[in-house]
Amino acid sequence: MAGTTPIEMGYWKIRGLGSVLRMVFEYKEVKYTDFQVDSGDKWFAGRKPEILKMNPLANLPYVVDGDTCVCQTNAVLMYLGDKYSMNGSDEKSNRRNTELLCEIYDVRNGMVELVYPFKR
Repeated sequence: MAGTTPIEMGYWKIRGLGSVLRMVFEYKEVKYTDFQVDSGDKWFAGRKPEILKMNPLANLPYVVDGDTCVCQTNAVLMYLGDKYSMNGSDEKSNRRNTELLCEIYDVRNGMVELVYPFKR
């Protein structure tokens, strides 16, 4: 990978949904740029218009990898899994990985409701 432009990952300046992406990069020892957004202005008037040119679903988190721009946590995880050979070697394994990813998000969302109780 020497001589290539590092992947850019963008997310709010918190751990949140970006932390799992950072973990993948660290685990695979991938050089990446961590673009941390600390204000709405930095995102909406700054980087988002540039991301919109590459991907009409511009949202945080995102990765820019050369000409490829992927937004949304699970889509980025699936992209990185393919790119760094972390997915299964056949259709059944890939399907199981996708199921587990969705299950993990269901558990995560349940924990968010437990830890951050919102009044309804």
